[in-house]
Amino acid sequence: MRPVPIVIALVIVAAVALLLYYQVQPVKVETGEGPEEGHGLPAGEHGPPEGRHGHMERMMNMCGENPPGHLINELFENHDKFEASYQVFPEERKLVWRIKVNQNPELLKLLKDHIEQMKCILESGGNPRAHDPAFQAEAKLSKYIHTKVYFQGDVLVVEKWADNDCAFDVIKGHAQIVKGFFEKGREEAMKTHEFGSPNCAEYGFP
Repeated sequence: MRPVPIVIALVIVAAVALLLYYQVQPVKVETGEGPEEGHGLPAGEHGPPEGRHGHMERMMNMCGENPPGHLINELFENHDKFEASYQVFPEERKLVWRIKVNQNPELLKLLKDHIEQMKCILESGGNPRAHDPAFQAEAKLSKYIHTKVYFQGDVLVVEKWADNDCAFDVIKGHAQIVKGFFEKGREEAMKTHEFGSPNCAEYGFP
C-alpha cells in the first residue's frame, strides 16, 4: 500500500475513535458557586444548575406566579405617596414599620405583596440584588431574620426581628435603604449600599 492511503486511513480511524469517545462521555454541568449566581440563588444546596432562567423560574414557582420584583416600577413611580416611619426596640432586636397611603390605598396592597415576595425569596435561599453588599448581608443572615406583614386598619405594619446582633444590624441597615426609597424612589434603589458592622465580622461583613 502506498504511503498516502495509509495516512488517510489512520486519520479516518482517529476521527472515528474521537467520535465514539465523546458519545459515551457523561455531560458535565457547571453549577458555579456563591450567592451571585444567576438571580442570586446559590448553586448547590439552594440553587439548581439551570442558570439565569432556571433560577428565575425556581423563584417564581416558590414565591408566586409573577417574576421577582414585578411590582417595583409601580412602587418607584408612587414612592412619595407613602407615609412611613419605624421604631426600633433594641432590647427585643426588633424594628416595626407603620405605613399609610392617603390616596390610592391599593398601593399598600402592592407594597405588602412586594415585601412578602422578597421575604419568600430570601427565606428560600435567594437574593433579589446579589451585587449589593447590604443585600448580600441580608441574604447570608436571612435564617436569623424574621418578618411579619399585616394590616392594622388602614395601616400596613411590617415587623422585623433578629436572632442575633449581626442580624439586627442588618435589619437596621435595610431600614435606612427603605427610608431612602420612600424619600427618593428609584434614585435610592439604584444605589449600591455598603454594609459592615463589628457584630458581623464572623459573617464576612466587618
